[in-house]
Amino acid sequence: MPIFKRKHKKETEVPVSNSDVRLVDLNIGQLNTNDFTIRKSVVFDFLLLTYSPSGGADVGKVLLKDTVFWQKGNSSDVAQFVRCYFRQGVIRFVELVINSNGSAQYLYFYKDYFRWVSTTSHRYAQVFSRQVSNYFVFKSVKLRLSGNVNELFFYVHKMEKAPFHIITPKPAFKVEKVVDGVLTVWDSNKSDSCVNALVFHKNKRPVLVHLQISSHEGLESIYLRKEPLTWNRITRSEFTETIRNSGFNPDLFSSFLTLKLDLSNVTENINVDNHSYSYSPNNLLPTSDNTPDNAPDTVEVGEHLSDGVKDTVPSKHMVRRVSNVDMSTRVECISISPKPGYTVVEILDDDFSLFNVNTHNTSRKNSGGHNNNSVENAPAKKFVVFVNLIRYKDYKLLGIYFRGNKGTDVQFFTKPFKGKWTPITPEQYYSLYVPDNLSNSLGNPGSPSAKMPKSLNPVSLVMGSFVNRLGLKIQTYSSPVINGKGNIILVHGAYGHFCSDFTTYNRDYLLKYEQFKSLPEVKSVDEVVSPTFDLERQLYDAISHHSDVFEYRTLDELELSQTGERFLLKNSFVEALNNLGYGVYGLDLTSHGRSEPLNNLRYYVNSFMDYVHDVLQFIDIVKLKTKSSQQPNGSKLYLLGYSMGSNIALRAINHYYQDLKLNPNNNPDGDNEVDSKLVDGMVSISGMYDFAAMQNSFLRSLATLVISILSFLVPENPNPFEKFFDYTISLDAYTRYRDPWVWPKKSRNKMLYLLTRAVSDLPKYLSYVPEDMRVLMINSNKDDLVTLKVLTN
Repeated sequence: MPIFKRKHKKETEVPVSNSDVRLVDLNIGQLNTNDFTIRKSVVFDFLLLTYSPSGGADVGKVLLKDTVFWQKGNSSDVAQFVRCYFRQGVIRFVELVINSNGSAQYLYFYKDYFRWVSTTSHRYAQVFSRQVSNYFVFKSVKLRLSGNVNELFFYVHKMEKAPFHIITPKPAFKVEKVVDGVLTVWDSNKSDSCVNALVFHKNKRPVLVHLQISSHEGLESIYLRKEPLTWNRITRSEFTETIRNSGFNPDLFSSFLTLKLDLSNVTENINVDNHSYSYSPNNLLPTSDNTPDNAPDTVEVGEHLSDGVKDTVPSKHMVRRVSNVDMSTRVECISISPKPGYTVVEILDDDFSLFNVNTHNTSRKNSGGHNNNSVENAPAKKFVVFVNLIRYKDYKLLGIYFRGNKGTDVQFFTKPFKGKWTPITPEQYYSLYVPDNLSNSLGNPGSPSAKMPKSLNPVSLVMGSFVNRLGLKIQTYSSPVINGKGNIILVHGAYGHFCSDFTTYNRDYLLKYEQFKSLPEVKSVDEVVSPTFDLERQLYDAISHHSDVFEYRTLDELELSQTGERFLLKNSFVEALNNLGYGVYGLDLTSHGRSEPLNNLRYYVNSFMDYVHDVLQFIDIVKLKTKSSQQPNGSKLYLLGYSMGSNIALRAINHYYQDLKLNPNNNPDGDNEVDSKLVDGMVSISGMYDFAAMQNSFLRSLATLVISILSFLVPENPNPFEKFFDYTISLDAYTRYRDPWVWPKKSRNKMLYLLTRAVSDLPKYLSYVPEDMRVLMINSNKDDLVTLKVLTN
């Protein structure tokens, strides 16, 4: 039973009749205790400690100093789990899972200043969301009404035909102050922020502003007018009349904010992010020895590898050159969103209308034969906030994202080769999202993938763990196949974790709560609707289902799908490798994902070699596991690294063979010959071998010196020179930003120093890599983050 009382004298253990069970108290302020198993991880920016009684221990009381959260009422009450959330060394939230007569009861507490409050799950989610919302803020910024506005922090729309500017902060930035030169227009009281500004100009100077302020109580519109030496609050009607008296008719304002979006001719009123890539799956993925090199492609050959890519492929013995490979697919991914304030009334592709808000009839006219130049006519209430266009030659896929009542609604369309635009279901869209979908080719008996073995327990990823050399618990993942070609160990990159890099984010899960993008719906000069991320509802749903960040069970032996909806294996890299016949194994590196953190910090280690030792230890574990499983004798084992993971993988191979060479006693064969093989090959994807932005030797040396000084003085502080990444460029990037196990912010000084050293020192750590080691390196042309130049040199 939950109770709150002050302890007046020291409590002692109460003996019970059963000699095999001892009754112990849990003081959650004491981390070192042999009576409890403690799991440690970082969720958002909370350090999460989960206590569970060790064998033979029964919890009699849960307390913190003088505050008692729960005390055993009768012998049938069992405290199974206690979860404590720390921030800056202080416990902020406590959850208890109590088993009473076979049924689970959940108790929730939060700290309100200096006292603890017992609460409901709904109130708990509300208070928790307020704390978590600060995690998604990279920086508190000022909005300057005069002069240039920093478009790294804001969406900006300077209207050409009306004297207005519409300025909206991007989700990662919190407006704490609005200023006009030296004048303060509005100032935050720490619990609120400005989420939109509609600024009226006269003689090119701001004279009126309509601000939307977000607080715990909701959204509030405030109107201000500039006086000679100050900005004063005015009423809504005064705001409108002042605009009218200044010579602009506010009734005409909305007519300047309607927009027709032509996909074939995007205008300057649209924000566009264009990404293109080429790939050839049948040539780039590892093949077994019995797979012919001339296996037919399943897609039409289009373009060849560019000269720029040829130049970046290393020509050492250990690397097979792939410069002649036909890059059979070139895909453009275009993210389109209107500038803030615009209402999209029609979406066209040349003269073909895909969406029109002027007709309230929602029937699909093209299917009825009445109008072959229109696909979807929708109610005027639909507000388009985002369009995602995927284009391969004449083949197109389109997703139109509308603001819904609670989240984001989506409609999907496809235009086949020489065909017409037609609506499709989400399942059809995602199956076509990958141009050469492996699952589609399974139905073709003539395709190589038709001969691939089915995976064991399809779409299944089992979680596990091991304790590394630092005593930290490392989260692992496995997805084996029966009688497969081999196994691949995946090593993820910086900032993220295994699931963020190798599984698929469930977009529907995010869009259920998120009104993506955060663009305002401007209905008039005095009425603006600003979107919000319903974090409270998301957290409440997770609490109600005890999933996602509120999954309290021990994760070992659980399938990933049992822990929540955030990640999917469908159409993921893991599933693709399974379908190719490869068992997949992976881990969250130290201080990443669900693994235990060092110094209680996300994305932080003391030595880059800590990552290397994690990987080497995990390789040994996988080898032992696959030897005793349903794997054929002589099964191949590959190591695949993505970004930072590629650097780690290459160092792991070198360190292993260096250790065998210099310490022959470690060789299981007992001689000086290095016969023990670590892996059969390595694959590098976007390998972090050199930084594209640090090619100038002088600037590289200067940057390394400055970073090393900061690393020594303030190792855990964010690096002041690193730029913020814009996670709003695409929905995929945005889902990563909302991941509670990803570090979305700047690197800490110590980590950035370790990364620069890992790049600059890499050539010194390659001398022991066997020359006959098969290494495949895949890197995109014009990658603005990493290059392969250090290896080619």
